[in-house]
Amino acid sequence: EEDAASTAIRLSAGEVARARHLATMDDLLQHVVRPLTVGSGSLADTLGGSRDATIFFSWSFRNRIDRFADAFRAFLASHPGADVRCFAWISVMCVDQHASDFGSNPGIRWAREFEKFVQSIKHTVLLFSPWNDAEALKRTWCLWELYLTAAAGGKLSVQLPALEQEQMGR
Repeated sequence: EEDAASTAIRLSAGEVARARHLATMDDLLQHVVRPLTVGSGSLADTLGGSRDATIFFSWSFRNRIDRFADAFRAFLASHPGADVRCFAWISVMCVDQHASDFGSNPGIRWAREFEKFVQSIKHTVLLFSPWNDAEALKRTWCLWELYLTAAAGGKLSVQLPALEQEQMGR
């Protein structure tokens, strides 16, 4: 007999395929990251810690998870040796999604720390998806991330998912 915690949702293969292609980064946050990390910090902490990041990944909550993963694979494929040396800082996984105690002026304090962090990495990878209407370029936060990268003299890589690169060429 299964209890509530171990009950699996049973979906047909077609439903799983549709769900995988419709799920967004916000779905990942709401339905995976937050439930897995209650009381334990970030997902990276929960899974055994994190390393110093070599790239900062900029994306939008509206981006589809499959496109995000495809773009990350495409980035690694286009940078020989990156799969061994690349440690990506992806906020949904590296920030405690339950933290809310930043003291007085939480926005200002967090923004200053975030600014130092992005500038210290010196390489931002922008997820450009969909290729004809990039979600990240509609998000003020992402534009600020790009500004921080440029202000620090950092490197900016624009990465399309491989599937969208193919579509763009048609």
